Amino acid sequence: MEKLLRISDIHIPKNYLPNPNGLVAEKINKEFASSIGLFKLIDEKKFYAASSIGKYAYPYASLDGLVACCQLVEWLFYIDDQFDENEELAADRDSVVNLIEKYIALFRTGTEGTTSDPITKLSSSLREKLLKLGTEEWFERICISTENYFRIGVLGAVDVWRNNQPYTLETYMPNREHDAGVYTCIDMIEIVSGLNLTIDMINDERVQQLRKLTARHVAFSNDLYSYNKEVAGHANPNNLVYLLMYWQKLSFEEAVSKIVEILNTDMESFLKLKEQLLAVKNSEALEKYIAGMEHWMSGNINWSKQTSRYKVENEALQPV
Repeated sequence: MEKLLRISDIHIPKNYLPNPNGLVAEKINKEFASSIGLFKLIDEKKFYAASSIGKYAYPYASLDGLVACCQLVEWLFYIDDQFDENEELAADRDSVVNLIEKYIALFRTGTEGTTSDPITKLSSSLREKLLKLGTEEWFERICISTENYFRIGVLGAVDVWRNNQPYTLETYMPNREHDAGVYTCIDMIEIVSGLNLTIDMINDERVQQLRKLTARHVAFSNDLYSYNKEVAGHANPNNLVYLLMYWQKLSFEEAVSKIVEILNTDMESFLKLKEQLLAVKNSEALEKYIAGMEHWMSGNINWSKQTSRYKVENEALQPV
């Protein structure tokens, strides 16, 4: 019988030390969160779980860059949880669409209407930081990634949950790349690394494929770690473990093994494509950009192992 893979068998490029500015960045963001009343909506444990991923995913960022990165991830997590955990909201599609369009407008234009709630204040602060750190061309790119996150990823996932009609695997896997918000996070690599990538370089098919493989690695490994929170805790079917069990009639352990196999195949493809691309494009900026994607894949795993956000109980999800 073939040995089943476990979560500890996931391949990552290498381990990186967390950003030495991590604790300071978290302190700055915690003080800001307190000042805008964010802790009236979430407890500090949930705040730390969201804020702490930045030091793992951006180990090279300056303090200012890391504060912005942590704030971006906080923003994505808080918004994501509204749609993942609130079944009453999910049941009202018009309310979901209106909320999505509000957040898109906040991110892109700063226009928010009449309310000034903590999430709105966080959104305004984040937008101000991004405009200060990046160029207009870069900001347009991250806006597009964020809009795709909402309109493709979030709305699609909420529709599935509301209609109680699980994604097919063929539909879920490409949609999950956007639902995870990873493309927005990948875009941050440019500004924290001080890169000036041309649009031709970004649009290169090989670079786009590296971005896709990174998004898949982060999203599908997150499905492993978040299974208890999302599926067991909230009966949310938007999880690759659940869908493999549902459509392919796999056991839980077999589904975990299948996902680890997918992740490791993707990692092998990523490393091969990286080698091929850098062999023909001698670019320090491109090399740093790809390294940033590797930091995200490794950092996501290392953060997931220790965060209080996910409580891992099943043996297949435990380290050996």
